[in-house]
Amino acid sequence: MTLDWQNIHATAVLVGRKAVLIRGAAGSGKSSLALALIRRGDRDGRLVRLAADDQVFVTAAGGALIARTPETIAGLIEVRGCGIVSCPHEGLARIGLVIDLVDALAGDEAATAAIAGIVLPRVTVGVGDPEKLHRVDIALFALQHDDGRGLRDDLRLHRDGDLESIGPSGR
Repeated sequence: MTLDWQNIHATAVLVGRKAVLIRGAAGSGKSSLALALIRRGDRDGRLVRLAADDQVFVTAAGGALIARTPETIAGLIEVRGCGIVSCPHEGLARIGLVIDLVDALAGDEAATAAIAGIVLPRVTVGVGDPEKLHRVDIALFALQHDDGRGLRDDLRLHRDGDLESIGPSGR
């Protein structure tokens, strides 16, 4: 079977067993967010690796969205002000979450994104949001601990910053 790979403008980061697909306009901070996730993973002793920066090949396979790195940019990431640098990477990753970096939150963002026919949980984060890394961490935590209620129920922090409503004690 031949897979139909699509090249999309995004960055993908493997966090544990699933990857985050970070989308946004040029200059919105996709690479910076990816590097922040990687640095935090290194600091905390978690498996966090770059899958691809700026371009990601994606395909649907076995009911999952799979990402792979274009060979020409494997292990490379752009560090604003420093240029292109090498980074530990994984060539393939299963996408579990879509993060969309947007200029302004409209309040009616869709809770899912469909890519190559696969529907995934989606979180929008403001480009200038100083808490965007924290919000992505909350989304990753909710994804890893989803009890079937759905990711959006656990992400009220995305809107109102209510930390007490996240996790078992707030349910």
